Amino acid sequence: MVGWLRMEIRRNSGQLMPTADWPCRPRLNSRTEFVSAPHDVIIILGAKPLSSGLPGPAIERRVTHGVKLYVAGRAPNILMSGGVTQGALSEAEIMAKVAADAGVTAASLHREEVSTRTFENARECCLVMGEKGWRKAIVVTDHFHMRRALMCFESLGYHVTPDPVRLAFSPYVAAAHVREFFARLIYVRIIRAYVHGDARG
Repeated sequence: MVGWLRMEIRRNSGQLMPTADWPCRPRLNSRTEFVSAPHDVIIILGAKPLSSGLPGPAIERRVTHGVKLYVAGRAPNILMSGGVTQGALSEAEIMAKVAADAGVTAASLHREEVSTRTFENARECCLVMGEKGWRKAIVVTDHFHMRRALMCFESLGYHVTPDPVRLAFSPYVAAAHVREFFARLIYVRIIRAYVHGDARG
């Protein structure tokens, strides 16, 4: 399966392009159109929900940003990525409900519910893109997480368009940057292991 995945990824690779920044919560209307949408899909990377099963702040802000891009006509599809990390529902299911409540149509919402970490997000989303024939994707996550996400997608042969959620500087953001620095060091080893035949996320 790994060999097939890499073949599909090369065949469906997109191009890296700069994009815009983040938003207030958007409203949909029936006139949203995608005739000239430059991308096939907006991929929103998941985050752990609250213990109650409700979306946490990270899910809320990422989905809000992704829906803003959808409303702007940047892509006709949204792919929610994230498996079960807390509670009974997958991150993708919780995220899809937030998007549906904002007015995104069921036909535009897609879910990947296998992944529980960033490399798995990328791997499973690439599989979905290959199956659906999607070539160009926008990836949405927090700005401090984006570099690691891009590492993962690019290691699989996909050059996606980053569109991060930008947070104001705070102790939380400072700590997240430190955590991500060490996470990227670990992910270099994970990616090397994958390239040499170990498909674990």
